[in-house]
Amino acid sequence: MSWGPKQLAKRVLRSIPRKGEAELARLQNAPRYTPMETTILGPTLKTPDGPSFRSAYRSIFEHRIYEFASTEPAPLIIDGGANIGLSVIFFRSLYPKCRVIAFEPDPELASYCRGNIDAMGFDGVDVRECALWSSNTTLTFHREGADGGSLSNSALERQGTVSVPTQRLRDVLAGAESRVALLKLDIEGAETEVLRDCRDALGHVDRLFVEYHSFAGREQTCDEILSILRHAGFRFQAIPENHAPRPFLERPVMGGMDFQMNIFAYR
Repeated sequence: MSWGPKQLAKRVLRSIPRKGEAELARLQNAPRYTPMETTILGPTLKTPDGPSFRSAYRSIFEHRIYEFASTEPAPLIIDGGANIGLSVIFFRSLYPKCRVIAFEPDPELASYCRGNIDAMGFDGVDVRECALWSSNTTLTFHREGADGGSLSNSALERQGTVSVPTQRLRDVLAGAESRVALLKLDIEGAETEVLRDCRDALGHVDRLFVEYHSFAGREQTCDEILSILRHAGFRFQAIPENHAPRPFLERPVMGGMDFQMNIFAYR
């Protein structure tokens, strides 16, 4: 049986999360940084790393952290840090007519993203192979090989570095043809600089997700992000992601970070 995009989108959401435990275990237990394929969402999707796929799948499709309600049949979504495209697939499964502008600076991951979106039969997604930043320029990007690449984390050495173009988020917001239903910023440490630059342009945004990254040995700026959101008229909830259970005794560093927090901002 052949599936059209609308039928496939409905099938994806109906089947989650009650299927594929064995497949999810296979992904979780696979060697790191090993290219794999999976049919967990129906069509064959590709990933450069099974454990990171499993982690993203858990957050996006099981916990549904990006789910939102909209009366617009075609809401505009800006996806900063699209990785291999699972968030885009979720958005299009939730709203088959939604307009998505997806940013992914890692050239290899951007290729995975485009391929997975095509495999799902979702057309009309604008995948931009560049990083969101406070200016239009070229910067050094530190590749991690899965979901941790960053403009900011020079501790990443596995894949080395590449030069990537950047696009100023402020310009993207100014050029949007309608209000932004959801702005997702999972940009691995660039979030404070980006939000600082467009703090007075966030009036066009209805909802904002920010994954805050605290790099060990650097100034923490989560208070500045929350202040920017408050002055832009948002309320928010903040949920720790990676944190130490006993911070006074031990503060383990993972991927160069000693703390991560998910911020959900809404009006």
